[in-house]
Amino acid sequence: MSNIGKQRILIPKNVSLKCIGWKVSAIGKYGTISITFPAHTKLQVKDNYLSVVGSSIDPSLYGSLQVKLKALIHGLSLPYVRNVQFVGVGYKGKIENDLIVMRLGFSHEVIVNIPKDLNVTLVKKDIFRIVGSNLENVSQFAYKLRSFRPPEPFKGKGIVCLGESVRRKEGKKKKI
Repeated sequence: MSNIGKQRILIPKNVSLKCIGWKVSAIGKYGTISITFPAHTKLQVKDNYLSVVGSSIDPSLYGSLQVKLKALIHGLSLPYVRNVQFVGVGYKGKIENDLIVMRLGFSHEVIVNIPKDLNVTLVKKDIFRIVGSNLENVSQFAYKLRSFRPPEPFKGKGIVCLGESVRRKEGKKKKI
């Protein structure tokens, strides 16, 4: 068993959790989840802590299952937030109904549907805030937006997830 898999998961007070064998269902302030683990896995709730138990699981899988379960339970008590910024002259975005309309220097506007489980707001004229209870969905949608115009290495123009470090290159030098 991996060291990460041995750790117990603290269940927040505002989340109610029900374990039946290898199935987990949880209800929290920001949504509900139900997860099915491999059949030879056991989930135990003891003293407001959840632990993953299983003798025939691959050791590398223990950590993955434990971290995924921890992220899902955490998302029910506190939402995950990802900010996306448009960097560059003329790069703009706006929200219309359940659509994001982006002007990214193409000859056309790029239109993206907002998933039902995510809340997307426009913080400033060039920063979108994506909020949701599932870390995977929030990150996947942020990087879907980023994929339309990834930051280029010379000027850094494009769509950047805040907190991301953009690798910058030095331009050509003028010879004398």
